[in-house]
Amino acid sequence: MENPTKSPLNTFLKLLFRLVWIATPIPFVLIYRQEWWFADPSSFTSELSTIVGVSAFIWFSGQLVLAARPFGLARWFGVPQLLNLHALMAVFGFAAVQAHFFLKSSAPDFAPSFQTMFGFIANLIILLGSIFAYLSMSNAPGTKAAWLQRIRKTIKEKWQLSYPRLRLIHNLLALAVLLAMVHVLLATNTQYTQYASIAMASWLGVGVLLLVIYRIRKRAN
Repeated sequence: MENPTKSPLNTFLKLLFRLVWIATPIPFVLIYRQEWWFADPSSFTSELSTIVGVSAFIWFSGQLVLAARPFGLARWFGVPQLLNLHALMAVFGFAAVQAHFFLKSSAPDFAPSFQTMFGFIANLIILLGSIFAYLSMSNAPGTKAAWLQRIRKTIKEKWQLSYPRLRLIHNLLALAVLLAMVHVLLATNTQYTQYASIAMASWLGVGVLLLVIYRIRKRAN
């Protein structure tokens, strides 16, 4: 009898789920900007930085949802594949954060402020945390290389880092998402950005709530 989890239909549904998950920033970007085109060519860099910045926030908030494994997702999707998706989305989010930082800082209208300070600190945590996670425990593409495995072994032996300790350091990346939320809220200067900020905060809240429920259930078991 054919395994239903490996049927062509199930394989297609899993691929569709990946594509939908990658596309989750689209409605939030539409709420934030109200348009896909760039009405003012002179503000192209600034507007593009907003798009990748919103995308980065949504992808990293979604990491909390994936980590919570809600609604039997791990059972259907498979834990290894779910971890691979989690790692892939971290790469997407990391690239988007760095693009946002570069584009925003190079925009003609850029000026350091209290709001940009939160964004800078969040980016620094994400940068350092992502590098550490990639070198120590990530399932992202390329992490099976022999040279990286040697580095991981050295890190664990010299720093005496068990998997729970690695997880604790990895979870500090959630702090960056919270700082990024402050960064977003301080940028709300129009009605549309206020709506978008509420939507983004709600998405983050869903991730936090699901993760808390998952941790409580895990401890109870």
